[in-house]
Formats: sequence, structure tokens, C-alpha cells
Amino acid sequence: MQKTALFTRIALFTLAALIATAATGERPGDWSLSVGPAWRSKVKSAISGQAGGPTVTPSRRVIYDKDVVTRRPWSADEVEIVQDPDYPGQQDFLNYAAVQTGSETIVTPLYGAAELNSSNRDRPLGVSLTAGRDLYTAGCFSAGLTLRFAGYWDMKTQASGMAGGGTIQSRSWRDYYLFKDGPIPPYDDDFTYCYPEPEPYAPYHQNLGSSTRTIPGQPIHARLTSDLYQIGLGPRLTCRIGSRLDIFGAVEALCNIARMDIECADECRSKTESPLGLAARVGIAAYLTENIGLQAEAGQEWIDDADITLGDIRAKADYSSFVTTAGLIARF
Repeated sequence: MQKTALFTRIALFTLAALIATAATGERPGDWSLSVGPAWRSKVKSAISGQAGGPTVTPSRRVIYDKDVVTRRPWSADEVEIVQDPDYPGQQDFLNYAAVQTGSETIVTPLYGAAELNSSNRDRPLGVSLTAGRDLYTAGCFSAGLTLRFAGYWDMKTQASGMAGGGTIQSRSWRDYYLFKDGPIPPYDDDFTYCYPEPEPYAPYHQNLGSSTRTIPGQPIHARLTSDLYQIGLGPRLTCRIGSRLDIFGAVEALCNIARMDIECADECRSKTESPLGLAARVGIAAYLTENIGLQAEAGQEWIDDADITLGDIRAKADYSSFVTTAGLIARF
């Protein structure tokens, strides 16, 4: 009801004006009034830009199971026996080593913002109301003016993208810190005043494995909805074939009222624009009685684009289209 309120008020005002002025016509047939459904063959709307969403904070975390370098004192049950690296081929030569296990976790964001890019073509059905007045007649030809109102509703398009999300990379390893100047296993286990080397012995480094886990992103949707109301005014030429058939053509200057609504996530915005336009149409009217008949017309409309923005999102609508109308016509 809210979407049709403006068009309803315009239509009622036009009907009241026609009724009030019909009695002043110089002769029957000067005025005509037609109403019926109207169909637009193409309304193209598009959404483009970026929309933010939930973000993943980048981070890096390293954890060790024990502090080897500064730990004091050590005991035999806290270390392991390994091959003495100075005597790699002799299994009787052993060494003590403090073992440290470490793990690293890296969080990397993937999508900073959702990329939105989509378009849609609507073929809306609306309503058209036209009032005409013949100002000059010569034989079967007449020239006059037409005033037309039309309305089309619920033209829309939607774009979607992914925001947020990331990856979690995890890996773990084991390092050996040798007691090179310490006790010699298995004969000695006195660690008094004996400490491991400050750096791990690289050849004994062990990779324990790695894994990657994905943090899913969140879908982001943006939607554009628009309504179009039109007021057209321009000259009309009519050729009357007998008393029951009229063929006519008209050119109109268009004043359009485009009501646009855009929404994304929890944000929304509305805007009303007034793009100008031009229309050219031809039609035929067949009268079933002296004053009541059926009418059909078709033509092309050229209308400036209308657009609206919401943050970094831009949406626009192109209403230029081929238009057809059919309905009832009355002359008086």
C-alpha cells in the first residue's frame, strides 16, 4: 500500500481534473482517457563495490613445553640419552640431552571485505493512466496533448560475497640440547653445575608434523529495490479511420520519480531521484461503442540512470526500455 500511495494520489487528482474540465469541451470527442496495465521489457539494475564483515585478527603464537636455557638444576629423569655427535659411528659413546617440544600457530586472514558485483534484468508490470485533449482538427487528423501517469514496482537485484574467514596453520617440533660438558651416560648422572648448550643441536631436530585449518567466512548480501513513477507530457497526432478506429503517435517529455532502497547486513538507505527522459510511442484505439473502446500502444523510453550508495557499495538502475500498454479508453 505504501508503494502505490503516490501513484494513487496522482491518478485520483487526474480523474478529478478531467471530470471538472470535461464539461468545458467545445464538442464531444475532444477529451480521451485511457487506463490499463503497462509492461516494461527491460529494467537493468546493478550492484558493485565492497562490504565489510567480521574480520579475523592475524596472529602468531609459539609455545614450548619447558624452558631449557635458563632452567636450573637438572636431573637424570628429566633428560634423554642420545648418540654422542662427536662419535657418530660408535654406539657406546652416548650423551645426555634436554628435550624441548615446541609448537607454532599462525592465523592468517583471507577476506578483508566482500566483493560485490551483480546485475539483474527485470520485466515489471505496472499501470498507466493517460489523459488526452485534441486542440486542432482538420478532416480525419487531429493534434493535441497527452498527459500520462505510470507506475512500476518491486524491481530488484541482489549481490553476494564472502567476508572474514582465514586459515590456522599449526606445526610442532622437537629439539635436543646436549650436555657436552656434563655427565657421561650410563655411568654418571650427576648434573650438579652441569647445564645444556644454549642452542639446540641442529642435526637432531625433529619435525612432528603440521596441519592447516580453514576459518569459514561469512556471506554478505546486498539488495537493491526500486519503484518507478512517471509523468509524461507531449504532443499527439491522431488519424481517425471512420468513427470507430483511431491510430495515433505521441512524443513525451518524461519526469520520473525513482524510489530506491539499498540494504546490506544491518545497514540500509533510501533515496528518491528524479531522472529526466523522453518517450516515443504509437498506438491504436478501437471503439466498441460511440465513446468506449480498447486501446493498445507501444514505444521506447530513454531515461537517465538513477543511482544510490551505501558506504563503498554503489547501485544503479537503468529504466530505459521498450514499453507496451493495453486497456480501456473513453472519449467525451
